[in-house]
Amino acid sequence: MLFCFLNMKLLLTNKYFYTFIAVILCKIAFAQFNDTLNLDKQIDSVYLYKNDSEFAFLTTEDVIKKANKLNYQKGIAAATQLKGYLYFEYGDFDNAKKYLYEAYELNKVLNDDKTMAQNLRLLAIYLDGLEKSNEALEFLFQSLHIRKKINDEKGIAECYISLGVIYQRMLKLQTAISYYNNALLYFKKVKNESKIGTIYSNLGAAYNQLGKLDSALFFLQKVVVTKQKTNDKFGLGKAYHNIGTTYNYLGKYEQSLNFYNKAIASSGGGENNVNNGVTFEAAGKSLIKLKRFDEAEKYLNISMQLYLKNDLKFFLIGCYENLSLLYESKGDYKNSVKYNTLCNFMKDSVQRIESQSSFAEVEAKYKAIEKTYENELLTSKNINLENESKNNTFLSISIILLLVLGLFLLTNLSTVRKTKNELLNQNEVIEAKNQESALQNIKLTNLLEENQILMGVLAHDLRSPLVKVLGLINLIEEKDTSEDEKIEYINYIQGICKDTLQLIQDTIDLSELFQEKNAAFSIKKETFKAAEMTNEILKTFKGSALEKSIEIKIINEQNKIDIYNSKPHLKRILDNLVSNAIKFSPINSIINIDTSEDDHFVKISVRDNGPGFSNLDKENMFKKFKKLSAKPTAKEASSGLGLYIVKQLTELIGVTISVNSEVGKGAKFVLSIPKT
Repeated sequence: MLFCFLNMKLLLTNKYFYTFIAVILCKIAFAQFNDTLNLDKQIDSVYLYKNDSEFAFLTTEDVIKKANKLNYQKGIAAATQLKGYLYFEYGDFDNAKKYLYEAYELNKVLNDDKTMAQNLRLLAIYLDGLEKSNEALEFLFQSLHIRKKINDEKGIAECYISLGVIYQRMLKLQTAISYYNNALLYFKKVKNESKIGTIYSNLGAAYNQLGKLDSALFFLQKVVVTKQKTNDKFGLGKAYHNIGTTYNYLGKYEQSLNFYNKAIASSGGGENNVNNGVTFEAAGKSLIKLKRFDEAEKYLNISMQLYLKNDLKFFLIGCYENLSLLYESKGDYKNSVKYNTLCNFMKDSVQRIESQSSFAEVEAKYKAIEKTYENELLTSKNINLENESKNNTFLSISIILLLVLGLFLLTNLSTVRKTKNELLNQNEVIEAKNQESALQNIKLTNLLEENQILMGVLAHDLRSPLVKVLGLINLIEEKDTSEDEKIEYINYIQGICKDTLQLIQDTIDLSELFQEKNAAFSIKKETFKAAEMTNEILKTFKGSALEKSIEIKIINEQNKIDIYNSKPHLKRILDNLVSNAIKFSPINSIINIDTSEDDHFVKISVRDNGPGFSNLDKENMFKKFKKLSAKPTAKEASSGLGLYIVKQLTELIGVTISVNSEVGKGAKFVLSIPKT
């Protein structure tokens, strides 16, 4: 016991012991700092990739857990308000309210300006979504005031975007455009493509409302490119919606409807996403113009249910108005009067005039606060100027001396700098040309390699059938060969020639496809009837199907179904699928070609009763030169290129292909063709 006490005393009197403890404490503090920094980065990544719902929600939950473990209160508040914002974006207003206000209470205790400013802006976005524009504006002005105090340029620009949205909703379009342009200056400076795209989308919508349709299309076409580049599905959906509105104003209702459907597909959630409500309503309006009343009724009812569910009274006004117009167009005057009455009732309940008045009060209140803040800043600057003026005399003399010296040095250095800049510019030009040459070399190398592979396959696979044909010709020429045998040999030669022609066609298809993918190739799309194409396929393969006593049936033949895509490419895909089905189907079997549609896709399926595919086959079937376990039932040749060509063609024209198959139970290939 005494020994332990003496050792402890020795330790406590040793100066190195305290140094050791200090180092350990510093390491712990540094580790905690790194952990909190990583959590902040995770939160930033969610804002960037919020359109990936699974990633966004899982990452946010992970941040909240880790922040709680570290007792990192700022991280808890930031992640909680982010969670609320995500729920708002995905149309869950109840959870949005819960988490945004929970974060608001946390931020009041924390007294962290930057986190509070972001929370106030997100609350404003949520409240504006509920048509509470006055409350939204108040929160937004508070956020902007804090951002200006802490000189947060990015935050100020984000507030300008949100202010633009509110003013645009209140039809103060020039004010909205002014805010958007102020935000654009900052985000162009920092090259933030995603935010630039959002601003272009909002500007396009504002110019739509002003009737400046050329300006609207100019901005909106830029948006599509930007949002596709950044994979922002929400932003892309909004851009498609606004382009649809432009075409609606131009009276091009088919194009308008196509873009509205693209907007719904891009935004996700379909009939369950409240943010799609305005798009369903707009699409319904276009359908009324096209006199497709049943579809219009369906779209408008979806929109109405979304508005009712989320108590969006202002939006219901337009929806009821369009439903009244629909029923009037159908001659159903009873329902027309009903919805016109509901529309007028809703207009009275919203009380827009009162709203505009209080809106102005909020603006005035903010301007007064800003004026006070500016006066405080001015007073502070004057005090600083007085203090600095005392040192200015001495500094002025020093600066004059330094300037003289500087001018002397600059004279000598200017020549050196000029030469250096010229060299740097030349190096940049050379580097750019080198990169361009490298890319061209890669493309050429790929093309050469592809051609070498094709030539090798073609040479190998053509040699065998030619040798067989020569052998059979020699047998035919022999004197001992009977007439029946000669006919049999000629039939063999015909079969070999058919197989060889198929191989050559596959090789040509692959070569053309490779050139299309490596050149600046533009797919020419057109509108055509699905039934017209499937009937052409039926006629094409009637002969080869009869040879194996196979019946090709067209199921659900619907002349009404339209397809908008490249007909030649789709026909090549179906040619390959039906050809394969015949090749792998047993004699006296049936092949079904089925056409159907839903809101977003036309689906064409080809089903056979062949040997089916194993799991390993399914992994390899779309790869180049892969021979699968299933064998052609009449010993036809297979190049291993058919399904690879199919897959490449579908990717080229934006079609998806799937396969359902089990060993011994045939196979069903399904093409999903987007309607827009």
